[in-house]
Amino acid sequence: MQKIAVTFLIFIILLAQACNTKEETPEVPSKVGSLSIKIEHVFDNEPIVLNSQTYRNANGDEFVIQKFKYYLSNWKLLRSDDGEYLIPDSYKLVEVTRGAHLFEMIFEGIPEGEYEAVSFAIGIDPERNLSTDQIGDLDPNNEMAWDWNTGYKFLLFEGRTTAERPQGIVFHIGEDENYVPQYFEFDSKLQIETGKQAKMQIICEAAELFRGTTLVDFAVLNDAMFGRPAAQIRENYQDDMLRLKSAQ
Repeated sequence: MQKIAVTFLIFIILLAQACNTKEETPEVPSKVGSLSIKIEHVFDNEPIVLNSQTYRNANGDEFVIQKFKYYLSNWKLLRSDDGEYLIPDSYKLVEVTRGAHLFEMIFEGIPEGEYEAVSFAIGIDPERNLSTDQIGDLDPNNEMAWDWNTGYKFLLFEGRTTAERPQGIVFHIGEDENYVPQYFEFDSKLQIETGKQAKMQIICEAAELFRGTTLVDFAVLNDAMFGRPAAQIRENYQDDMLRLKSAQ
């Protein structure tokens, strides 16, 4: 009889724990829409074309772009009442591909409402940066991871000069100190409506990589991965490479 009583008591405790767990489960919003974000990649306002188009940096060096990609992460929409919505697992690898200077990402399941600003970051936050056993856009096979001890390349830019003696251009920018938050306010509120898709457009001006706090001369700086050279490139692009074109 005592054994039956103990068993019954354990059953009651487990049932109570299950009920508490159910109560703590966050409510999934029933009224949601989606958001399309298009990023237009340009160099001095001209669309980027890989491998064939010649560009000139602010120092006058002529070169060809072969690869350009970077991470944008931790997307958050902010409301005027100080509320916010952090889009779950919003780690996106943005890439310029051959014949396409436009890149589009779509976020689903965004709660209905009016939003006045957006924030995100160039790079991967420290918590996820040193965990390269991940999937999706954080898959190390995407050419954007060094190793578990070094983390991800936040931005990858590769090319070659077109001088008589060409030299390679390799900028692989990573490390936690080069994680760069971004914040943009909308000219008018962004409406997320149930069953509808809102739109946002961003311009990525790649010329900013080579001008700003440091005027890049490829004869002096054509390879940056760690330390001060990487920080110089990051300081150039952190404020002006991305700009909001429209949101509606």
